Amino acid sequence: MMTIFFFSLAQISFAANIFIPSLELTSKLYPSSIVQTRVAFQLMLEGGYKYGGKLFLASYNTDLERSIVPVITFDGAQVTVRDIFNVIDFTYWTGYYDILGEGKHYKGYLYHWDENGFDYNGYRPILGTGFIVGAHYYDIIDGKIFVYRRMGTVYFNSIDLTFNVDIDPIIGRVFLGLSDDNTLPGPNPIFRFGLQFIYFGDSTESYITIGVPDYAIGDLIGFDKFYLLVEQWFMFSNFNIILSIFSRPDVHYNFLSRDYISTGEINDIDFNLDLNYEPEAQFFSLGAAVNVQTNSFEPFGLFVSPYINIFTSGLAWKIKMDINIISQRAEVVTGFVSSSISF
Repeated sequence: MMTIFFFSLAQISFAANIFIPSLELTSKLYPSSIVQTRVAFQLMLEGGYKYGGKLFLASYNTDLERSIVPVITFDGAQVTVRDIFNVIDFTYWTGYYDILGEGKHYKGYLYHWDENGFDYNGYRPILGTGFIVGAHYYDIIDGKIFVYRRMGTVYFNSIDLTFNVDIDPIIGRVFLGLSDDNTLPGPNPIFRFGLQFIYFGDSTESYITIGVPDYAIGDLIGFDKFYLLVEQWFMFSNFNIILSIFSRPDVHYNFLSRDYISTGEINDIDFNLDLNYEPEAQFFSLGAAVNVQTNSFEPFGLFVSPYINIFTSGLAWKIKMDINIISQRAEVVTGFVSSSISF
């Protein structure tokens, strides 16, 4: 399989473009002068359109200071034939493919720093080896069928379906999936399902994602099974108010183990209220966020976080301070310096 991928990519290498889809660098600064840095980086080589190929390299580390040599690894590759009969796209891929149900504002790792490997950046990252058949009707309706061998297994055991409707200013998405847990004898189906609703208005935006990423027959569908992210934006002149509600499910994707594993969370929910001011024709914004947490570690946690964002061409900086009002954490104040870039 890998030979086919690299041969296909070699054929288009003369026209390859190099992109950095994402590079996020975040340092947490403790009062004791300890620094802990998280880096998430992805490099993409892309070539061709009709018979397009992509190769991804990545580096992910949640404690860079303790790593002598940062590791850049193969993250994924894909070859796509587009517009078959002007309707169908066909993709063959291995490794990391994409994330279903991403949000826009709320960054889970900024509020759950100690959850090594859990970024909570979407309902379900797709990882494995398989095929995708997609069909579309202009830019209004599209659907995809994923048939693949999930990473960490030895045979084709997963199928996912996505269906999208884009009727400006509303986008609706449906996610359905089924896998077989081959760690147990016999057939052991694992189901998943989710919905996403996005609304783009003149003075408000909404991102709502809800789903159950891991359900086995006989399980009780309680609150802990759900992935929930609600982001509601209100825009008044130069002011933005962003309300985020987030709940971590008991099983989610872990970037360090590259598998879907237990988060250990019960009765988890976060409320985040963000107010910021962004002057016109300027490259910065000032704001503060109030974050309330209820989970297995924090029966009730309350944090206030003033911050400044600085924007330049292709680069965004965030400098913020978490002030511990009520929490189980020992630190009264912690600082964060974060930068993200894509080009």
